[in-house]
Amino acid sequence: MGVAECKPWMVSPVVDGNTVRELLPGVPAGPEMRRVMDTQLEWMLEQPQLSKHDVQTRLVQHFSTYVHAPGQDTIRTNAPTASAAALRSAKRGICFFSK
Repeated sequence: MGVAECKPWMVSPVVDGNTVRELLPGVPAGPEMRRVMDTQLEWMLEQPQLSKHDVQTRLVQHFSTYVHAPGQDTIRTNAPTASAAALRSAKRGICFFSK
């Protein structure tokens, strides 16, 4: 189904809320989380060829202020592999390590 035939209310985010929380642990619940979810839906409708990895990478880049939870100074690599890989590719030059 192409974008022209796609009804926006039939599209589900490719990155679910739990994965968004792993990628962006600092994003507050409520309206800001809704904004993150709505933003990825917009990207998916505008560019349906985006993969899940592409969307994860864009989320980390676009919402970079939420990559760290309040009081967190590093990102743990013991998060699920796909999330850690998305963070690494999106944030080149930052050192990732486990505590």
